[in-house]
Amino acid sequence: MDRNLRIRMLLEAGDRVTGPLRAIAGGSTKAAQALKLTRDGLKEIERAQSDIAGFRKLKTGLGDTGTALGTARTRMAGLRQEIAAADKPSATLTRALAKTEREVTTLEATERKQAQSLQEMSLRLHTAGIDTNDLARHQRRLRT
Repeated sequence: MDRNLRIRMLLEAGDRVTGPLRAIAGGSTKAAQALKLTRDGLKEIERAQSDIAGFRKLKTGLGDTGTALGTARTRMAGLRQEIAAADKPSATLTRALAKTEREVTTLEATERKQAQSLQEMSLRLHTAGIDTNDLARHQRRLRT
């Protein structure tokens, strides 16, 4: 019986030592899970901030392209008027018109691509719960 008592006492002592260690291990697992969730949340915030910056850049680029396109169209209309007014337009004038027409075509294609990208980015931001009409407020919220 002495032997059984000693074994029981050793087992109880072992339980007293390993019990807190098991609790610590369980807490460590919970802390690791919470840390992973926090990291995932931070990645989402960083992705949203990047999307907002990309949206602003696209919007600025689209505005710049629109301005350049307007200028090129005005120049093209002016060249067409000059050619129409001339009895015999010069080769230089004809080349300038052709060059401006190519420029307008290129700018129109660029503007379409930028508008499509902007629309896709806007949809992605909207899906993330960010209203593109109030980007400054959303950016401040993400920063905090």
